[in-house]
Amino acid sequence: MVSPKLISLRRKQKNRLIDLLCLKILARDGTHWGYDIYIKLKKGELPRFLEKEKIEPFPFHSSTVSRSLERLEKQGFIIKAEQPVKSKKGPPNIPCTLTLFGLLRVLEISKELWGYIDEIAAKHANKLPLIFGEWNYFKEKRVEGKVLEAMKIFCKTYVPYMYTSRGLAKTDEFLREDLTRNILFFHLGLITLPPLNKASEQIRQQIFEREKMKTFDWVKVWFENEKLRQYLTKELDEDEREHERRLRGNKLVREYIKNLGSIPK
Repeated sequence: MVSPKLISLRRKQKNRLIDLLCLKILARDGTHWGYDIYIKLKKGELPRFLEKEKIEPFPFHSSTVSRSLERLEKQGFIIKAEQPVKSKKGPPNIPCTLTLFGLLRVLEISKELWGYIDEIAAKHANKLPLIFGEWNYFKEKRVEGKVLEAMKIFCKTYVPYMYTSRGLAKTDEFLREDLTRNILFFHLGLITLPPLNKASEQIRQQIFEREKMKTFDWVKVWFENEKLRQYLTKELDEDEREHERRLRGNKLVREYIKNLGSIPK
């Protein structure tokens, strides 16, 4: 039986592959030292991937991982500790941690990682306190699927744009606020549903009743958790103030238009 021809990767393809595998390890296993990442890749992750994808093996050294981590740091996907940490074996090493941007990026391009979401939530709870930090609560309420639905759509819609827009604020703080609100407001249809101007009154009423039921069910989930309840209350207060400000501006403009219309030509 003739063995299938293996795919030969070019240098840039090899680099992208190592970058991806490094991100997957950091996503699934949390903060790691460069040498530990190298060992995990060499003894399991890389050979398994090459075999699965029918890719021709290529030389792989610890320096390969070092260069990969340098690239990932420049792209904003990981951060390195400022000071090396002494290790029991070998020279001092520098721990590497995924940024929230890096975590979202690898979730967006590596779909199988969603199968490890429990481990990821536990390892990265500090990156998303109101989502991963409350993950066990969402599981107790059996609504983790709703959270994942919103998060996957955010990754699919926002992350590629953020990745190509280097001038965009890619800080963890910016992403944390944006992602948290997107996830927690995703199922609040009474607030987020766009206008239905072209729908009949009957259709609008049907949609309203459906979204009201879904919204109230989701609010109940929020309400029974003190941290989520405080967040929801604060966000709704800010939304209300913003809408009142916009309404005042709208009224002022309309009054000004009326006065212009009364000016003799």
